[in-house]
Amino acid sequence: MNNQLTAALTITVCLVTFLVCSIIGAFHYVALRAQHRQRRHILLLTLGFAAATLGYVEPVVRVLNPPLAVYLYVPYLLLVMECVVLLYHFLYLITDDGSHKPFAAFGYLMPPAIACALYLFSGQIPYGRRCSIMSAENLLHTPMSVDEILYMMLPFLFSIYNVAYWLGSLRRIRRYKQVADNYSADEKRTSLVWLRYFFWLLGISSLAPLARMAYFWNLSETMFILLFLLPPFEAILLYNAIKGNYVLVPPLTPSERESLEATAPERLRPISRRRFEHYMETKKPYLNPELCIADMLRELGTNRTYLSSFINQEYNMNFKTLINCYRLREVERLRQHPPRQGYGTMDLVLAAGFGSYSSYLNASRRQYESQMLPEHER
Repeated sequence: MNNQLTAALTITVCLVTFLVCSIIGAFHYVALRAQHRQRRHILLLTLGFAAATLGYVEPVVRVLNPPLAVYLYVPYLLLVMECVVLLYHFLYLITDDGSHKPFAAFGYLMPPAIACALYLFSGQIPYGRRCSIMSAENLLHTPMSVDEILYMMLPFLFSIYNVAYWLGSLRRIRRYKQVADNYSADEKRTSLVWLRYFFWLLGISSLAPLARMAYFWNLSETMFILLFLLPPFEAILLYNAIKGNYVLVPPLTPSERESLEATAPERLRPISRRRFEHYMETKKPYLNPELCIADMLRELGTNRTYLSSFINQEYNMNFKTLINCYRLREVERLRQHPPRQGYGTMDLVLAAGFGSYSSYLNASRRQYESQMLPEHER
């Protein structure tokens, strides 16, 4: 009985956290009337938290009153599947570089279709048998029909559904990093570490039903570990979404596409390495911690795609890495600069254009690792 109460309390804490995040998200959504794009992001998160709040009623009921939980099982699966879709839609929007298609409405239609099929399917199984299957009682000693075996396999199928979205999310984050690193030098806002960790946690939690079916890990231990981790990750996710700790990469404008197609020299000024380095040394745009490649186009008289390609080919690195090289050089210069002598490392790092000390450490580590590589692998 004590274990049941502990489990119910743990799940309730998670449920309350979802509810609080939903309320905070709703208030922030109302406050963002003018910022339409970020407002949509907050709306998706708020709806996702709300769906999770309603869905987590079923695990609480399952601990306190298992027979009643049988009726809530399919709605629980529906709400959690919709929550996954909403979170993926949020990810889809903030990692959009303008070259992908709009989010498909099919993603929202699939969970209700699956839920309807499950209602029809589960109705063929007697209520008592469904209770036994959910509580895993006497399953090894009682013959089971094909329908009952499939009903027992629902957590496995549910895991496959969630894992598919999880893998798609990690793939999209990785592709976004490649695009964002060629657009912005803001280490903190392009890393999306907070989002990557959150989806890793979701992916691991999606594998829990598989662990239960394999009988190699106690379900209560798995549930406690994952549920203790969820509340802080939910708060971190909402906090970073509200703070806008991500870079929205805009699509190419019509004028940029036109300049790419133009062949006349006057439409697109060629960039030489000498002119580019003179601009970097005199204007020092890298001192801006939120610098993006679009901030440099007017001075250089070029477009985003051409400048990005120039940096990749001429320096064999992406835009963010090049800017961080200039910032690292600036840190060393400031160390030797008399007015700056005696300043702390943190002060020098911020003065050189890094947004945080962790960004400086990451840039230093990458530069050290690249110097250790053979020249043909850099």
